[in-house]
Amino acid sequence: MTRSRAAVPAVMLGVAALGVLADQATKHWALEALPSVAPDDYNWFGGLLRFRLAFNSGAAFGMGSNSTMVFSVLSLVAGLALLVFCCMRLRLLWQGALAGVLLAGIVGNLIDRLTREPGPFRGLVVDFIALKWFAVFNVADIFITCGAIALGLLAIIAERRKVDMLTWEPR
Repeated sequence: MTRSRAAVPAVMLGVAALGVLADQATKHWALEALPSVAPDDYNWFGGLLRFRLAFNSGAAFGMGSNSTMVFSVLSLVAGLALLVFCCMRLRLLWQGALAGVLLAGIVGNLIDRLTREPGPFRGLVVDFIALKWFAVFNVADIFITCGAIALGLLAIIAERRKVDMLTWEPR
């Protein structure tokens, strides 16, 4: 189902705004609540899910911990490229929603990098969700991961169905 040219960017920006709000609200909660609790106060399902405050200077899973400035610039470029590409090329509402999910994740972590200590483009990202045997992450990371997985699955489906990813029409 296609919509007006303005509907897809509106959906993308709406989803992104809601996602950024959710990400920043949960990070605010983590910063306020987690430093003052005992380690087991937020430990559920036999330790499978824990809330533990951590600060990340790198990318996912602690990679590139000395490259905060690089990740900040890459996030800024990726966010702007996503905006421009989506506003110019996407025509389907679900594509706008998926782009919004990705944009929410990018912007959520970029806000941390721009506004948190030790300063702009070097700020630490707030992480607080910990799964047993896995890294500590945040809501923005969930958006990026789920968006990337959905994009990959859609690419596989489009290839099998022999449809164009942008129009979802036969090639």
